[in-house]
Amino acid sequence: MGKRQVKNEKALKEIRLPETDEEMFGRVIKMMG
Repeated sequence: MGKRQVKNEKALKEIRLPETDEEMFGRVIKMMG
């Protein structure tokens, strides 16, 4: 569930703002564990 949403958001952010994608990905990893 969470992984699918992250993939969807990641693809959207990658196309829009690749820089923000990295920051968001780091936050997701911190939240996951």
